[in-house]
Amino acid sequence: MNPTDRQLSVFFLLVAVILSSVFIARWLHQPERLFIISEPGSQNVGGGAFFHEQFISFGKTPETHASSIARRADGKLIAVWFAGSEEGAEDVVIAGTVIDPVSRTISPSRILATVSGTGTATWRYIRKLGNPVIHSLPDGRLMMVYVSVSFGGWAASSLNIRFSDDLGQTWSPPRRLVTTPSLNISTLVRGVPIDFDNGDVGLPVYHEFLGKFAELLILDRNGIVRDKHRISWGRETIQPAIAPLSARHAVTMLRDSSEVDRRVKASRSNNAGQTWSVPSSLSLPNPNSAVALHRIDGHRLVAIFNDHREERHDLSMAYSPDAGRSWRVFHRLEYEPIAKERVESTFSYPSLIRDQRGDFHLTYTWKKRRIKHVHFNLVWLEQKI
Repeated sequence: MNPTDRQLSVFFLLVAVILSSVFIARWLHQPERLFIISEPGSQNVGGGAFFHEQFISFGKTPETHASSIARRADGKLIAVWFAGSEEGAEDVVIAGTVIDPVSRTISPSRILATVSGTGTATWRYIRKLGNPVIHSLPDGRLMMVYVSVSFGGWAASSLNIRFSDDLGQTWSPPRRLVTTPSLNISTLVRGVPIDFDNGDVGLPVYHEFLGKFAELLILDRNGIVRDKHRISWGRETIQPAIAPLSARHAVTMLRDSSEVDRRVKASRSNNAGQTWSVPSSLSLPNPNSAVALHRIDGHRLVAIFNDHREERHDLSMAYSPDAGRSWRVFHRLEYEPIAKERVESTFSYPSLIRDQRGDFHLTYTWKKRRIKHVHFNLVWLEQKI
């Protein structure tokens, strides 16, 4: 007997329901994604404390800003930033250099991305480039994500991603990331990425279109967007700096872009970044500026921030013994008095990591003209705090 149209319809409906149920079940029961917690490397305590600082960019452009630093598989460091005549100009490029932390030598800076090159590779009109972030993947590859804008301001930005298999000597063509289902605009990047145990990467991002809020974008090891988790809501908190405390727990510090409270905000997650608490104000002031955050060990944290509610003329270090609930400023990195006539005397956009030995490496914008690198060890830090 030949099946009737009704019987066929019922059959295909049942198949569709079964397949959909299997897909939903697999999606709901996918393995939990956990933070990788990097323990400090072996410290040469007998060598004593050290704190060393140097410029790693050389003033070849009028403006240099928004650095990011990562450790390479060979033990050296790679730092990137954007540089040009001024922020948002068409001549802005993404530049970078390699730092040997042992000899403290710096390679000549190289151009890693341009407006024209990004436009050609992505088949899009690109008007300007912005913040870059660089990250070393567990397999030794380098991943670089940077902002581009085709029209309008930063609220209309998109993200581009590139990879290097040879420690940054050569890079894959840039590819545009699809981070939002509609328009795919207003995703910017700033904070240090974090690694998950399944090989995924957590990219701290933020939005400025029809609101200002922070998110955690999840990419697989090949740069494919897998998930996205909202960290904050509203029109105030951006540029999350995330510090995992355990496999499931993390704290993030957020830039406050409001005109009222002007303090660093903090949010917490107890399920590996899937959900976050409502941001609350800390004791640290914030003049609408980025913050850097890193775990020392246990629940001890160190943060780099501008210690002022209005200006970026003071860049300081703060210590927390209790997972970021209380803070104490213990060292001033930079300071210049605020001039009556406005001058460019700002220090901002810190990026903080640790290398394989457990040493700390900080880069930040120095007066928007240079990038400074600070290298200090745990012995120095313990003596200061």
